Amino acid sequence: MTVAGEVGIANCLRAQNLQETGRPLDLAIDGEGFFKVRRGGETFYTRAGHLQIDENGMVKTSEGLNLVDAANQPLQLDTTTAREIVIAESGEISVDGEVTDGRIQVVTVNDPKRLVKAGATLYRGGEGVTDQPLETGQVIQGSLETANV
Repeated sequence: MTVAGEVGIANCLRAQNLQETGRPLDLAIDGEGFFKVRRGGETFYTRAGHLQIDENGMVKTSEGLNLVDAANQPLQLDTTTAREIVIAESGEISVDGEVTDGRIQVVTVNDPKRLVKAGATLYRGGEGVTDQPLETGQVIQGSLETANV
């Protein structure tokens, strides 16, 4: 296991360069924070916002992890007849002009130095790591974060 170092974690905590894609399920975070995702009962943190919706309406990362909403539940959208998905900077989601119950949440962690790298874009909370909603992080729809070169 690799614990994220101060320099490495500092780079993953804040926005890098944003590339506009125009794709409604490409999301970036403007500012600090992470998207909270889950596989089975295990929680991870990521800034990678290339999302997709599966056949059951579950919003997932490109690696297949469930995006966790503001109610701390896997985010599910009724997209059977959806033509337009709009995600506000606050994370509020509208499908075809109707605001849904789900909301994308940006979180921060109490001790970023204790995050453990768990893949190319994933971090796992190390011992004593807790998360809380971050009110200042803004979700940017139609963009992805790219690494500084």
